[in-house]
Amino acid sequence: LTQLEEALGQGASIVLFPESTRNTSDKFIGPFKHGAFRLSLKTKTPIAMFTALNSKHIMAANNWWLNPGKLFCQWDIIDWTQKEYSEENIEELSHYAWEKMNNNMKIFIDKKNV
Repeated sequence: LTQLEEALGQGASIVLFPESTRNTSDKFIGPFKHGAFRLSLKTKTPIAMFTALNSKHIMAANNWWLNPGKLFCQWDIIDWTQKEYSEENIEELSHYAWEKMNNNMKIFIDKKNV
């Protein structure tokens, strides 16, 4: 995390996956780890959140093979950098991001089933 913090300080963009593994459950997404949110909070860096809406159709959870098709995605910006958050708010921030991503996927699936 120290190296990532230094990279952000030098203007780099970084990619983190808060699930830290591929989701094999029947839920849209797994629980998030908190490192990305701690880093965002500590460095006052907004998060550009990428939701891969149909990734289970493109890449099965039990292998690394890609299936042909289009990957639909949604980008959201989560910017809490102007608010007075502290380490005590990490769970709240993580939950907010998780809910946003989960709702993006639910809306996409609901539209596909209409």
